[in-house]
Amino acid sequence: MRPGLALMGAAGALMTGHAFGAAPTLLSVMGPVALAAFGVALVMPFISTAALAPFPHIAGAAAALSGFAQMGGGLLGGLAAAAIGAPLLALGTVIPAMILSAVLAFEIFRRLPEKIPAPA
Repeated sequence: MRPGLALMGAAGALMTGHAFGAAPTLLSVMGPVALAAFGVALVMPFISTAALAPFPHIAGAAAALSGFAQMGGGLLGGLAAAAIGAPLLALGTVIPAMILSAVLAFEIFRRLPEKIPAPA
């Protein structure tokens, strides 16, 4: 889990640096995007399991809500990027902000006491 978050954080830092740095190249844009995608691939199995584990009796509904939250976050990020208007600036601000929110959310989740709700 932590290696994936670290890769995502590094990718976000690179995206921000390149957005406000030199002229973009294929490698300077797509390298951090690939790094972030690899980090997400390492994180998603854990996050999915953590989201569904407390609700085995309603796993289908929990999975649907988790997917809805993911798509909703993507929608909000896409709207924010479109509102910025400059693609490179959006890449260097919106995606790193979403990565930072994911890391912070994980740290909050990690500190929560373990609570498993009773079946309905």
